[in-house]
Amino acid sequence: MALITSPLWSVAASIGLCALIACGGVGFDPLEDGTTGDSTAAEETGGWRPGQGKDSEPPDTGPINPIPQLSRFAAHEDGDKVRFFFTLDDEDDNMTGGSVTLRFDAIASQTYAYPDQVGGSGKSRSLTWAVELFAVDTPHLGFLQAVDSVGNASGETSAVFIRPTWRAATTETGDTFGKAGSVGAVTLPGLITGELSAASNNGSDYTGDVDFVRFTVPQSREHTLLLTWDDPSADFDLFLMSAGPTDLASSATTAFPERLSFALTGNVEYTVAIAGWAGGGAAWNLRIE
Repeated sequence: MALITSPLWSVAASIGLCALIACGGVGFDPLEDGTTGDSTAAEETGGWRPGQGKDSEPPDTGPINPIPQLSRFAAHEDGDKVRFFFTLDDEDDNMTGGSVTLRFDAIASQTYAYPDQVGGSGKSRSLTWAVELFAVDTPHLGFLQAVDSVGNASGETSAVFIRPTWRAATTETGDTFGKAGSVGAVTLPGLITGELSAASNNGSDYTGDVDFVRFTVPQSREHTLLLTWDDPSADFDLFLMSAGPTDLASSATTAFPERLSFALTGNVEYTVAIAGWAGGGAAWNLRIE
């Protein structure tokens, strides 16, 4: 549904509108395909070169085995489980028979055979641990590492997970600011959960589902809002508004998760919009700290 159904989307100078028009989009670089424009090739100064002799060949450097690459590592609480999402890129496609190890500061590490014991598909992967392993309102620092079938190990990537003390599900009745449901006062750290039925765009606007949720916080200070969703290969975006509606801040990138910080006033109602730019529908979590 187009977002022009709300006055928010017609305020041309606002933060959110600019993000909504271009959000999720990636700038097009005409040289992105490798074209170098007017640049000239640098003179070769050493090593093997074509034309060194009829039988000349490049030196044999042996097999190429790029190391696995991990990114987008984040936690998403899912009922009685904590699901750890990450993107695994293995250029030479030899992770099968390898493993992924997840460890936390005060919790024993666990190694999983790849791909049989690792969830997800393609580059989007996940591991699931019982939520009871994590103390409430305590930062837990996690580390993730992948090793492929020939022993090449990725670097460790890390993420912090804090189990919330409070959680609530969305109660919205429509995809407009005026129909936003309220979860009331958030006990910090808190978690608001919901689900987008579709995520899509027409190149300049969202054409899928948008969730609007109202809430208040108990204290006047800077708060952090962290948005995660069930499939990190999708692209969801986050917008923060006050009454009016007035756009206050946004996190509308291609990153996972989306994160913003803003000085909120205690006991004043704010509204967030969670919009899906691409990748289809999925459940989402909005953490407020």
